[in-house]
Amino acid sequence: NDYLSSLGLNEECQFAWSHSPKNSNLCLFALKLNHGNGALLGATNVEHFKYDLNTSFNTYEVTFKFKPSATQLWSDLTKRNINRVIAIVLDGQILSAPMVKSEINNGACQITGNFALPDVKYITAMGNSGELPLNFSIVK
Repeated sequence: NDYLSSLGLNEECQFAWSHSPKNSNLCLFALKLNHGNGALLGATNVEHFKYDLNTSFNTYEVTFKFKPSATQLWSDLTKRNINRVIAIVLDGQILSAPMVKSEINNGACQITGNFALPDVKYITAMGNSGELPLNFSIVK
């Protein structure tokens, strides 16, 4: 972390670590900053998070919805970042980093993957915890 901080990229990107509770793998992400102002969207822009079991695939998924005031910005972000990853960051750690598959113009989002029940419960609880430092950032 000290080395990454010494690179002088503070205005362009922020580095954040990700790890999964079910394995010991770590991944380092370079998060694109909004002209040095941090993430483009945050926890105050989200209405709610929830999780569900997709019975067709027997996998868990997380859904969340942005407030109407943030829906257009989210639509623009997802349109410009198709086939890129958008990281969901809490306290400097990546909760999830889903790939954008298409423009999301209604503010309702679904994150699918190989989630275990503890993963989706944790992401949902953290996302619904109110004014936490939760951000959505484009991965460089």
